[in-house]
Amino acid sequence: MSFQHDETTAPYTIARPTMIRMPMLGQETHLAALFILDDKISVDMINEFLEKTHEEHGIYHLWLAEDTSRSYPTDLDEATVPPVSSNWRSPFAGKTIEEAFTFMSCIPTDFDVTMNRTYIVVLDRDLYGSRGWVVVCKIDEEGTITTAPCAARNAMLHINSLSWHLWPNYLERWRNEGKPFLR
Repeated sequence: MSFQHDETTAPYTIARPTMIRMPMLGQETHLAALFILDDKISVDMINEFLEKTHEEHGIYHLWLAEDTSRSYPTDLDEATVPPVSSNWRSPFAGKTIEEAFTFMSCIPTDFDVTMNRTYIVVLDRDLYGSRGWVVVCKIDEEGTITTAPCAARNAMLHINSLSWHLWPNYLERWRNEGKPFLR
């Protein structure tokens, strides 16, 4: 079963077991992948989100995921720097979060810059447009995927912190209170 990321068929707090085994899990850097799974997300929205996280953290931590290695970051301190080209289209439009993690598991591990493979960020048009939230997704050692919304400006705060052990608390808070983490 594909992991669908919509509140109606799969609430964000439901863990989804997969067969994905992520190489180098736990050997993370502060760069993370940003996946665009909806072809209706505008480049303007992507640029706005990238700038918002930069304003909060001072570094462009997010790599706008592409399916070619030539777009892979080569700098430890900068991934995708806006503006993104106005004709850019996501190769992951119509894909699922599970497929995004499958792609991440296939990225060669011999690049000079390693990418965070435990967490990815998904820009959801409705969540971002209506609430200013994005979706942070986590895969664990057993291949189980969980997701929770987060205030867009703080998308990298949890990923870059040493408080990864708080993830279950964030899921519980979302489940019980309907509040995103790091709001």
